[in-house]
Amino acid sequence: MSPVSLLGTSQPNNSYQSDSGNYQSSGGDYQSSGSGWNINPATYQNSMTMTAFVSIDGSSKGSGSLAAFAGSQIRGLQSNLSFPPFGPHQGQGLFQIMIYGEIDSTPLQFKWSTDGTEANAISVSRQDGISISFENNGNQGSVMSPVSLLGTSQPDNSYQSDSGNYQSSGGDYQSDSDGYQSPDSDYQDPAGVQAEENTPFTVTVFVTTIGFQSNVNEVTLSGEILHKSESDYTNIKVGFLISPSAEIMESDPLTYKVSGFFESADLFSANYTPSSNGVLYFKAFAENESGVSYGNIRKISNNVISNTQNQTPTEKAISTLEKDSIELPGGWRDNSWFGLYKAYENGWIYHSAHGWLYLSADSSDGIWAWSEKRSWVWSSKEIYPFLYQPSIGNWIYFLTSKNGQVYFFNYSTNLVEVNIP
Repeated sequence: MSPVSLLGTSQPNNSYQSDSGNYQSSGGDYQSSGSGWNINPATYQNSMTMTAFVSIDGSSKGSGSLAAFAGSQIRGLQSNLSFPPFGPHQGQGLFQIMIYGEIDSTPLQFKWSTDGTEANAISVSRQDGISISFENNGNQGSVMSPVSLLGTSQPDNSYQSDSGNYQSSGGDYQSDSDGYQSPDSDYQDPAGVQAEENTPFTVTVFVTTIGFQSNVNEVTLSGEILHKSESDYTNIKVGFLISPSAEIMESDPLTYKVSGFFESADLFSANYTPSSNGVLYFKAFAENESGVSYGNIRKISNNVISNTQNQTPTEKAISTLEKDSIELPGGWRDNSWFGLYKAYENGWIYHSAHGWLYLSADSSDGIWAWSEKRSWVWSSKEIYPFLYQPSIGNWIYFLTSKNGQVYFFNYSTNLVEVNIP
């Protein structure tokens, strides 16, 4: 069954308009007035997610649109920001963008615009200079640790004189024959003096602990390198320190050190089999000639380590979500594909967009979710935000949530529907 074949004709009278003038047609295309950016998510089979923090000229952006591009093709668009009520970015605008594509490792570029148009677009890139590529079912950043995208609106004010000298707007210039001279002649590099070559040096790498996934009695730990120079690639040793103590001291005899392996240029992981069902703590490390850098500390609770074979369908559903989730303060979790939620012992969860849901797992990795508005729907990591709704015998597509309302595209009616969780 192909979700693409279920698309219908857009109904102009069923579109809704955002505060910035952008509207969502019932066909699923993101459009804006004039020559604004637009994308049809249903034309792509694969997707990934990214949570980003945008800063232009040193000022964080709490509005506007963030778009992802592969060359000249737009692959993602987000105009509705999230404002987390907790964490280091509490109250700040974050772009939780879905990026679509076909082939892994396709390079991506990003632009921010005040109104979602190319005319007002500013190119932004990662603060650490590391490029981002498309990865099916991948995730970049989180609410607690978003990807920092920086840009500048200042044009290049330097120009070249007829004689070939480069003149900056401040009056300083670089002469081909006279070296560098400032207007007050305080500093001058005499002609003919050749600058010494830069001496290679090693920069300490920076690392973050991403999280873990549980597979029966084994857990897979994951981390990410945040910064390194080009010469550091072959000299970095990565891994994790695991301990029953939250302090995780390497000198502690109870601390276990496990080596990791790179899954991509920046992401690495390691497998570990706990010897007991007690609570464990872990943190990533990266080491080169300059020393060792440690990531943040995360916890593996005993209910995650325990064997999942005897779990009820509800417990299995919660466990399935936890595999791709980062634990947050206050019992919240940030799932890489499902979003923010808080689980309760009675089988219910509260989702930041969908509201109250009762979960039950199927025989594989799919999840059934019951809500008062839609009854039962089914989805999985591979196909969400597509959801199958048995009561209509067809698919729905979760578009976005805004101002306490949730927008779905219904493939039975070819209309956009609005629900209040």
